[in-house]
Amino acid sequence: FVQANFSLGLDDVDGSEEPRRFASLPCKTLLAYGGDDGTVTCLDEKDNKFHVLQRFDDGVRAVAVSEDGKRVAVGFDSGEIELFHYDTFESDKASRHPFAEIKDKVNDDDLLSQGFSDRHKASVGGPQFDSPIRDLQFLRGLSSTFWLIVAHESGMSIVDVTTRDSMSSRLLERESGDAHGQCGIRGVCQRADSSQIASLSMNGKLCLWNTDLVDPKLPSFHLAQFETKRCIAKQDVGEIHGADACERSYRPVLHGDLVATPGQLTPLVHYLGQESRIMEVKDCDSNRHIEPVVSLVFISSDFIMSSGRDRRIVLWKCDLDNFTLSPIASITSTSVVTAFHEREIGNVYAACTKGSCMQLKIEHCFVETEKPKDSESPRNHVSETREWSIGLKEKSSSEHCSGDHEGTRSKYVDDEASTDSPSGDEAKPEMPMGISQGAHMESSNEELESEDGSEAGEIASPHNLVSQLVREATPQPPFSVSSTPLDLARRYLCWNHIGSMTIVNGTQGTSQRSTVDISFTDSAYKRPVSFTDNIGFIVGSLGEDGAIFASDLQNDDDDDLDERNLGGLQMSEQTLQAVKRSQRKRSKQNARPTGSSIFFYRFETLGALRDKDWFLNLPTGERVVGSACGSGWAAVVTSRRYLRLFSSGGNQGQIAWLSGDPVTLAGRSRFLIVFCHRSRPLADKTQQIDYILWDIESFTVISQGPASCIGKGASLSWTGFSSDCAPMVMDSDGVLSMLAPCSNDGRNWQWVPVLDTLGLRKSTEDNFWPVTVHDGRLVCVPLKGSSTYPDATRRPITTTLGLRMPLAKSSPARFTMLEELSVRSNLALSQKRALEIGEVEGEYVGLCAQVDKVSLKLFAGMMDEGKVERALDLVDRLHLPKSYEIAARMAEHNRKVADLIEDAKYKNFPREEDDTMDPIVSNSRSPEVRDENPHFVTPVAFQPLQKRNKEGGNGTFKKARIF
Repeated sequence: FVQANFSLGLDDVDGSEEPRRFASLPCKTLLAYGGDDGTVTCLDEKDNKFHVLQRFDDGVRAVAVSEDGKRVAVGFDSGEIELFHYDTFESDKASRHPFAEIKDKVNDDDLLSQGFSDRHKASVGGPQFDSPIRDLQFLRGLSSTFWLIVAHESGMSIVDVTTRDSMSSRLLERESGDAHGQCGIRGVCQRADSSQIASLSMNGKLCLWNTDLVDPKLPSFHLAQFETKRCIAKQDVGEIHGADACERSYRPVLHGDLVATPGQLTPLVHYLGQESRIMEVKDCDSNRHIEPVVSLVFISSDFIMSSGRDRRIVLWKCDLDNFTLSPIASITSTSVVTAFHEREIGNVYAACTKGSCMQLKIEHCFVETEKPKDSESPRNHVSETREWSIGLKEKSSSEHCSGDHEGTRSKYVDDEASTDSPSGDEAKPEMPMGISQGAHMESSNEELESEDGSEAGEIASPHNLVSQLVREATPQPPFSVSSTPLDLARRYLCWNHIGSMTIVNGTQGTSQRSTVDISFTDSAYKRPVSFTDNIGFIVGSLGEDGAIFASDLQNDDDDDLDERNLGGLQMSEQTLQAVKRSQRKRSKQNARPTGSSIFFYRFETLGALRDKDWFLNLPTGERVVGSACGSGWAAVVTSRRYLRLFSSGGNQGQIAWLSGDPVTLAGRSRFLIVFCHRSRPLADKTQQIDYILWDIESFTVISQGPASCIGKGASLSWTGFSSDCAPMVMDSDGVLSMLAPCSNDGRNWQWVPVLDTLGLRKSTEDNFWPVTVHDGRLVCVPLKGSSTYPDATRRPITTTLGLRMPLAKSSPARFTMLEELSVRSNLALSQKRALEIGEVEGEYVGLCAQVDKVSLKLFAGMMDEGKVERALDLVDRLHLPKSYEIAARMAEHNRKVADLIEDAKYKNFPREEDDTMDPIVSNSRSPEVRDENPHFVTPVAFQPLQKRNKEGGNGTFKKARIF
């Protein structure tokens, strides 16, 4: 290989890895694209550099050019496609394609999308899809029409983009969805004559489609062959859910009777002749990949080039006589190659994830070989749909080139082994792939036994090795809610619904002390506060009455004082030690605790200002690891697994043991929630954490159990309370959950997801830093890139995200949001009643009326759509007699439904002589809305309406059915 390295010219500000790709225009013009900035560059062969051609508003994910150059399609991560028409273009008469025209003396930075439309007036809006575009290709061999193959993360379509009016024609949409199991498509490819199309789905399965282009205006397609197993082990979760650049670069390649797919340690090449078979890998030496293949390109029918996650580029020899594949050469690139483009035989361009380009020249490889005897088109010898298995196969341990090593290779072990032979004596035998050199123990004369029982001289199996590494997963350390790291010069101690609290650390070695600044959300009610930190606060929390702070362990530095005070005197070592012992003996009488110090700063007082704050020290060796405040109380959890409670005035309250090491805690009003470890993390690093919800006024446990709101492989990242005092939790995956009651008596509670922030991020690296939940909206700080916390040196800008439970999309789709609001509002109402927050007797009827309005609106919509059963189920969510009457009037056109609603009303509310009173505006003590049991949440029956007319009512009030 002779290689030349240069830049693709794509903006790469943050150094992130993106799937880079090429597209070829007529007149031998090469385009490059990829990334979130929407840049498209063009190769200028005069200086062999890529120059910026265009910057679109959205990230470019695919570019396709028709065979005659009269259509150019650009696909974006938003699911939109932009088309450019050049009907007068003639490739044999033009020296440069009009899409690649760059005005002279134009700075690359000035090529914005607004200016681009002036130079390309032929651009029109193309078809739109509801998921990011993955691949685009024009069908070849057509002159009068332009059919565009579109692969996106929801499926595949073939669209007629000849004119704006013809775009309504979409072919193969339903058929491809059925063949791929309604899964998105990673990429597509086609033969040179478009006689066959290959599509690779996001779940790793490959399908081949035969095409019939006899009628250019209405081509036909039918499934020719499909896989029964996956050829790629790892499923592509999609760009919005964090699929990396390599996963988004997997695409099939077709060349003659060969189709190849990446995703394993070797290219998976399948011969599509009459004897369909997989090409076997031979002579797999040091040139092989040690991590899965990412991109492929055929160099004639005799060679195929592959790139891997290991940054290697390998050239393989395809022996069609013996159906074997052998590596013959390899090089290493600066970063992972995600796309190849063969300009001419032996001249290949490679696009790397970090925006560089490699020009590869292959020499001494191309010897004219005899073509396969069977040169018939697959159209002639594939007459019916066939299925084959080219997926992951079980191979013996002696076959080191199998794709089966993908599951054990570098998932838990970072293999940094090189291919160089060790110097000196004879090279050591090569270790099996999937085990790093660090995991290999060189045998010695001593016979040691490993943790899993195997001897030291044996190489542990990948299964045992993974088990050993999984056991090293450590429990999540304790943290303070909405705080930033300790090593910052200015950091957040706490930021919640009360306000924010920052600390400016003093310079070490000087007399400058740390300063605490408190700013309040309602600045008109309380003015900002600032005071000096004299004891070194490391944790803190804001509450309604004040702020609590705690320091680290107070070190006993008597010896240092002795050295400093006595070091200047001319004493022998023996005399010096005697003086120290005398000082220690005297100091024991006045010894102070060396545990954490706790300080409470009150906002208001009835007495003297100098006496409003209080201070105490914990016993020796006990460190505060978390704190919380509420209305009239404060609490800390310590390293001894103690929960210590204090009144706002400074009185010590209850002390309780926690069932495990504390993780964090939060409080609001009279409620406190504490999280602690239940056991060690699972094998997938999922934290095992319990919670306890306390009512501090009565010191009773409202609910306790496992924190099931933590996703797979995730940890706890934030907790707090909403403005309605609902316990809230967010895990490291960005899923916000709420603790809600699930029983009549309020004794059983369950975590319910109320917001998934993953779909709201603009990029996979962005995240949201929670502050609080107020009126059904998450108040948070949006963070871009790799930032995990806001900068306390300047006031970050907050945003609000409306809560939305991740319900499935229902039909009709326009009622999905209303259905989610109905479910969530019923949960919030039942929780408010269970916690008995506010003036329950006076407010509950009004809240029921608001929730019933949502249910009635959804009921009316379902009746209009003819969904009678769904409408009847919604009646179970009603809380007030007046709501039943409104529902009955809405169903007057269906007498049976109206009668069932009337029966449900009298089932839940006993008949009264005066049944005309409007409970929404009547006194809350009305007999129609009085609860017989204060623990019951709402007066609605459990049983479905279809069964109520068979049984008599006893007037018992029941909890609302939400589902």
